[in-house]
Amino acid sequence: MIRFVLAVLVSVAVAGSSFAQDKPLPERIKAAGLENKPFSLIVTGKVKKDKLEEFMKLAITGQSETGKEKGCVVYTFYFHGEDDTAFTLVETWKDLKSLEDHMQTDYTKKLVASFGTHIDGKVSATLAKELKK
Repeated sequence: MIRFVLAVLVSVAVAGSSFAQDKPLPERIKAAGLENKPFSLIVTGKVKKDKLEEFMKLAITGQSETGKEKGCVVYTFYFHGEDDTAFTLVETWKDLKSLEDHMQTDYTKKLVASFGTHIDGKVSATLAKELKK
């Protein structure tokens, strides 16, 4: 079930809003050799103007609660200065299991479910790893 939720989050259309990537996120993380290592996700999207207030409430709850989760290093929403409907979510996880556990929380399920009605267009999730010297 966890892998299904992650697959829906990143690669499948969600009630009118689709994600930009073709492969499910767990596959992308494993292919990058990051299953048991820290990794970051940079998630970008645009919220429908009439849904912005509702989405921001979900984002605030998600940001506050996720920051308390074991395995969460960073989880911060940014709304763009030039366009307050555009957002970037930067999240860093200790490992894939930490992200999978996060996806099972009620506040995350509510936020992801809102994508279908609150998001305008596609959501993109870029997988990143830290530059090592």
